[in-house]
Amino acid sequence: MGPFVMNARPLADCRILVLEDNYFQAEDTRALLTQAGAIVVVVNRVSTAHAALGDTACDLALLDVNIEGTWSTGLARVCRERGVPVAFLTAYDSHMLPRDLAECCVMAKPLCGRAIVETLTKLWLISRDAGNGTASNELVV
Repeated sequence: MGPFVMNARPLADCRILVLEDNYFQAEDTRALLTQAGAIVVVVNRVSTAHAALGDTACDLALLDVNIEGTWSTGLARVCRERGVPVAFLTAYDSHMLPRDLAECCVMAKPLCGRAIVETLTKLWLISRDAGNGTASNELVV
């Protein structure tokens, strides 16, 4: 992620679950989203993410697709069932996602911090406007 200075807090009070197994990317993402005003829970295992989702209300989920050989698609489905919009941040091609998750927002790694914040902000605003958390995620970066 490239450095960029944020003058506003576009994700103020947005609760984001981040699933990322790369320590440095996870910490960079935490710092970036916190600077944007989000309340961030970062986990590095799919099982831990399921537990965090059960323990914590969240507004968005930012998921790496492959976590140490385990795909996060099951977690994405649980998030969507609970009305939590999902964005994938992955090095995989978006065509690797199952059809039922094809409309989820997919951001390709590597991606600059500004693009992550802008995309998540749009997704959050769309889901709030829709009022049901299952807004069409036609944001592909």
